[in-house]
Amino acid sequence: MDNSDSRLQIVVKSNDLVQQTRYNLSLQEQKIILFVISKIKPTDEAFKEYVFDIKELCDICGITHDKTNFTYIKKSLQSIRDKSFWVKIDDRETVCSWILKPNLYPKSSVVGVILDEDLKPFLLQLREHFTSYELGCVLVMQSKYSIRLYEILKSYAYLEEIELSLEKIREQMMITKYEKYQDFRRNVMEKAIEEINTYTDLDVSFTPVRQSRVIVGLRFCIRTKSSAEQFVARVDRNVELDKNKR
Repeated sequence: MDNSDSRLQIVVKSNDLVQQTRYNLSLQEQKIILFVISKIKPTDEAFKEYVFDIKELCDICGITHDKTNFTYIKKSLQSIRDKSFWVKIDDRETVCSWILKPNLYPKSSVVGVILDEDLKPFLLQLREHFTSYELGCVLVMQSKYSIRLYEILKSYAYLEEIELSLEKIREQMMITKYEKYQDFRRNVMEKAIEEINTYTDLDVSFTPVRQSRVIVGLRFCIRTKSSAEQFVARVDRNVELDKNKR
């Protein structure tokens, strides 16, 4: 499987995991865990050790492969493992991590990742109320907010229009700065929307929602691109990823 084919691997998450959980991963940490999730097969009934070569990860993500990558991946996996978050399962809430255990095999530069068992209802055997997208859509993004906003809007894409309060958006995306709307729009929303519209299967616009003169929310219009438009976006992101690698 070449790089472009690997980037077509599908990430599938339950809508509850996308919309309700709150976690704060860096840009590269998000990409790594989504790369792992894309290795889950629709037929998987249990988590297994998802194994990959570091060169494979670098090639797909458009990262130059060199001797520093192993140390970088090692630190990133530990950081992901240490960042726990709350999830609601049936009538209880529990703390879990994305990764239960990472295993590194330095002699072969192979990495094995075992996901937290509590994530099974959100990642395995999903039949309804789930969000799915091509891995490449998020690998090309340069803002961690772009990935989270894309996932959130993708989970609501069937509605074509959704209104979210600023408080909810900030909470979902774990944004603790940019208190002024102008700063939030410039540093978070405009960059994220540009990346979503350029590289993904969605075309998104937003308008502020006001109460009196205060902006309290955003109304998003979400359009799924045509097959031809999605093909162009796929080509653009592969070009960008391979350019970054060079």
